[in-house]
Amino acid sequence: MDRKSIDALLRPDAYPHPVGEARCIETHISWLLLAGDLAYKIKKPVDFGFLDFSTPDKHLRCCEEEVRLNRRWRWTSTWAWSRCAARRRRSPPSLTRSMSVTPA
Repeated sequence: MDRKSIDALLRPDAYPHPVGEARCIETHISWLLLAGDLAYKIKKPVDFGFLDFSTPDKHLRCCEEEVRLNRRWRWTSTWAWSRCAARRRRSPPSLTRSMSVTPA
């Protein structure tokens, strides 16, 4: 995922649900897209030593751990779960399925 792809996701018609306006909040680790009633989190392919998303396998392990940790707080991390499941199948997830995060 690169900045050009993120910019494309700022269009409301990029989503399968109603979106009046999409906004992006960028951190050193992720892009957080606010689109309608949903938030989409995309981790950047970075390696800070203490945090490493630089390869698909490392990203997969981090996704699985995030899902495990978020379950304690009653959040359903659909994006992470879908992405992790897709990595196991070695098939690409749909972009929106792979990123949506909704409260349980």
